[in-house]
Amino acid sequence: YISLSISTMTEEKTTNDTIYDAYKTCTEMLTDRKFDASKVNLDKEYVFKQFKNNREVIIDIFNAQGDRIIVKLVDPRIIFKTENLMKVVDSVHRMIKPNMHNLLIVVIDNSKTKSNLNTIIDKKIKSLNSIAIKLPEEEKRLFIQGFKYSELQANISHHHLVPLHILLSSTEIETLLTSLRTTKEKLPRILITEPMSRYLNLSIGDVCRIESKSETAGEYNSYRVCI
Repeated sequence: YISLSISTMTEEKTTNDTIYDAYKTCTEMLTDRKFDASKVNLDKEYVFKQFKNNREVIIDIFNAQGDRIIVKLVDPRIIFKTENLMKVVDSVHRMIKPNMHNLLIVVIDNSKTKSNLNTIIDKKIKSLNSIAIKLPEEEKRLFIQGFKYSELQANISHHHLVPLHILLSSTEIETLLTSLRTTKEKLPRILITEPMSRYLNLSIGDVCRIESKSETAGEYNSYRVCI
């Protein structure tokens, strides 16, 4: 699928550090979603120059299956008006492959200094998570996932209290269920709204392996199905 990420920030947050932190976290997130980000330019001066000249920074990469992902960190005014959002959608729909899953990730800042803006953004993200836009060409559909900008200030998967989450392939799921003599419905659950579910872009029915460490049990794996 094609994934387009729009990171929007209030003016107070539009600093070199916050721009770069979001850019870096997005790059790491794409790697964990199995996209090859090895050629993404992580030079700070490059990022700052792109934003200064174009008011946006772009990451454009593919995964092993040829799916494409586009990340855009852009000026906040792009996202608050529906017509501007639709212009962004229109600008990328020609790159979208028919009969494939296409995802638009919208990342919006929630400044702690503006409580009213926080409320608006929270509602905007909640609505975005349920949006699917039908594009002009037959069998082309664009799904939208929403994030708050504050969620990309740091990579949650790198926190020492967050165990490693790995999305299983359909073959791995089948092998797992056979070995455990169970069904997906009987596995422990992980909500689709949980931070790591959203970080990995899990869908309902996906299964992930969670690799944990314990002082008493050592290293151990658990499995959860997304609901």
